Amino acid sequence: MTDDDLDGQITGVCQRTGFNVRPEDLVREWTGLLVRRSSFEPKHPMLDLPAPRGERVRDKATGPDQVIDAGDLRAPPTIAELGANN
Repeated sequence: MTDDDLDGQITGVCQRTGFNVRPEDLVREWTGLLVRRSSFEPKHPMLDLPAPRGERVRDKATGPDQVIDAGDLRAPPTIAELGANN
């Protein structure tokens, strides 16, 4: 279908490809996107698997806390400031 086929018609936009299509050719995907039928991707079954027995899903990400001080927002030192050329 070309843009000439859609002249004067109401069109929708596929949120995956950006193509102009007829509204009746759009379907809602599991991600919430409105896509044309040829761009539709079903939800993969592995996304619905439960956590393995004995393992919990963490509420909070692990690792050190990411704290930014106002002093950390300055530019990094240059090579001359580090003394690499001395």
